Amino acid sequence: MGCQLSKVTRDIIETPQIHETLNDMSYTVENVFSIFNNCEDFHVCIYSFVLLEKLGIHLESLLVNKTIYYIIACISDKMMNDEPFSNKHWAKKCELELRTFNTLEAYIMQQFGYRTQISMNEFELMHAKIDFLCPSLQKKWMR
Repeated sequence: MGCQLSKVTRDIIETPQIHETLNDMSYTVENVFSIFNNCEDFHVCIYSFVLLEKLGIHLESLLVNKTIYYIIACISDKMMNDEPFSNKHWAKKCELELRTFNTLEAYIMQQFGYRTQISMNEFELMHAKIDFLCPSLQKKWMR
């Protein structure tokens, strides 16, 4: 059973820089969370999954394109933290030149209409979904 992607997501995937990384769809939910080290990062991760769902990439598919995830994580980090990581940091994580990363971030922000704020309800629903789909993660983040 294939994952249904929204038109916006298909358009993002068809951008040349991301299209080149399509063979790297191996980021599972557990892989994503293993990148992060503390609860603040966990909150950025939850926020990121809410934004991914708004693009039509659903957590249930359990696979996320690495480049799209890092761009969304960068946006989420900026929304959640007073001192977020730089775009240079995120570009290095997904092995893109800074200029390319910035272009893709701007494109994705346009797809959101620059509205990337989420409600507390959306955040809590995603947290519950993650707990349900990946119960092993609960132990890691409850410490």
